[in-house]
Amino acid sequence: MPSNLSFSSDAIHNLAQHIASLQKRVNELEGRLETTNDRLMDLARASKDRFERMQSVVSSLEYSYKKNAQDVRTELTNLANQITQRRVADSKIQDLIGKHNQMVGQFEQKAQELKRLISGQDMKLLELDSRMRITEAVRR
Repeated sequence: MPSNLSFSSDAIHNLAQHIASLQKRVNELEGRLETTNDRLMDLARASKDRFERMQSVVSSLEYSYKKNAQDVRTELTNLANQITQRRVADSKIQDLIGKHNQMVGQFEQKAQELKRLISGQDMKLLELDSRMRITEAVRR
């Protein structure tokens, strides 16, 4: 293969320097690429760790929320039961007060009847006493 091309030694030398310069630049870029890749991997690991911690915190908060919500529901149920019990007790007390007032009313009514009866008996006794005195006075 005959070569019509002739290269000068300066051109070859310049080409070799240019290739060496490009090779050096490629090596620098590969180093920077590797450093960047390492940094990206570190960031990915750090992000994954943060995500896992956040996921753990969210799970913990969710558990706490559910537990607190259940506690509140239980407490509300207990309060509702206590209110119901108090209403029942209040109703019973009102019934007892009503019965007591009814019995007091009946007692007062009977006391009034007894007063009238006693008053009537007193009148009869006074009348009898007056008759007896009149009868005795007439006998003397």
